[in-house]
Amino acid sequence: MDKGKKGTNIWYPLALVLVVVTVISAGSAIYFYQSSATYEGRYHELTKKLEGTVYQVNYLVNDGLNRVWHNETLVPVGWTLFNLTLKMADGDVDYAFGEYGAFVNAIKGAGLMKDKAHESYFWLWWRFNPEEQSWAMGESSSDFYHLSDGDTVAWTYSDTSKFPDIPLP
Repeated sequence: MDKGKKGTNIWYPLALVLVVVTVISAGSAIYFYQSSATYEGRYHELTKKLEGTVYQVNYLVNDGLNRVWHNETLVPVGWTLFNLTLKMADGDVDYAFGEYGAFVNAIKGAGLMKDKAHESYFWLWWRFNPEEQSWAMGESSSDFYHLSDGDTVAWTYSDTSKFPDIPLP
């Protein structure tokens, strides 16, 4: 009889542990949900306060191997594409200033090492034209192009001997 008694007693502590874990999990879930709702409200308040001092832009970097979108990126009014590129690449941009502005040689290392097969590859920037639903090549150097609210811009490491194929956003 002692063996039967010991076997039934194991279920009580196990059930108690299960109830405690369930209560803690539910409490944590409620806490994190309320925290996320609070932070979302603060985010919306802040974006309303920033209205008129920042623009929202969509930014693409395509190095031929990776295509990375940074959608709804907030940038200060007056920023150029070059400012945004430096910021998004954490300063890892190889460039030279010339008579016509900044010439980007590499973004995050892509474009630094050119072999025979990549001699005609360069970084080009593009602006999406929503009226025509097409990409337009940048009209100036990136440090002369001032971003506007809602702009969609792209850097592509492209073979300049061919017209680049950039998919629509």
